Amino acid sequence: MDTGFQMWGVWQDVERPGYLGKHREEKFKKWTEQYGRNGYGELNWRLVWRFGDATLDFLGACRVYEDAYFKYLRENPLIVDQLVAEASEVYDDEPSNVSCGLDYTKQETSRTHVQDISIRNCLVRMGRSFKGKELIRIRQEKGNHPLSMTLSPGRVPFHIPGMIVAPSVVPKWAEPGSVEDFYQSNRYLQARKANPFDKPVEHVCGAVDFGYSMDDTCPACEAARIEREKKNPPAS
Repeated sequence: MDTGFQMWGVWQDVERPGYLGKHREEKFKKWTEQYGRNGYGELNWRLVWRFGDATLDFLGACRVYEDAYFKYLRENPLIVDQLVAEASEVYDDEPSNVSCGLDYTKQETSRTHVQDISIRNCLVRMGRSFKGKELIRIRQEKGNHPLSMTLSPGRVPFHIPGMIVAPSVVPKWAEPGSVEDFYQSNRYLQARKANPFDKPVEHVCGAVDFGYSMDDTCPACEAARIEREKKNPPAS
């Protein structure tokens, strides 16, 4: 089962790219140059996450990621109490992450940050909010607070460990079976297979389109047809 995508052509697994980090934009540029775009200008590559028989897009993977955080926080109320009492907000790589709020699609830096957005969403689901004064970085050893490590995606356990794709491609700083392990190990780069219909089609009027057939509703084509019939009327 595939979710969240309008398929054009056939998608094929290329690789499991693993951790992208600060090289995200560099990788995106490389894949765009390598696989190009189709006739509609859409990318011929995408990143997806396998989850059992399902194929998830980025937002789908973020929801699963968030559920792992939610389960962990719900089972550790003392951590939640400490977090809301001491933190004014949380972030991953830059304080500007705070501006993204609850929206996973807002990625304002060169790295993809998910854990901070997940934590905010979890607190909303729990009816809690930040009351503290400290901006806490949730980024393993680079954080400045005990919760930086505790709430790192490399430490928070994934709630359905049997769904993590093996063999693991988790980065060295993260633990096997963690949320980070799911995010990295279940991610696949896919590219489109060539589609026989994904090529220019010349209309009767001379226009060029991309698609399965000529557009019968094209006004120029209709005008050309009428003009042609005037010059060559059908036999009666």
